[in-house]
Amino acid sequence: MRARYMPVTGPLLRKVAQQAGDALWELPRTD
Repeated sequence: MRARYMPVTGPLLRKVAQQAGDALWELPRTD
């Protein structure tokens, strides 16, 4: 079952990580 989730979790984690990274990058700039 894990093999079925991996392809979905990969891109999902990548998208979440990208959004989190963008948010962290914007915080110092606003300050």
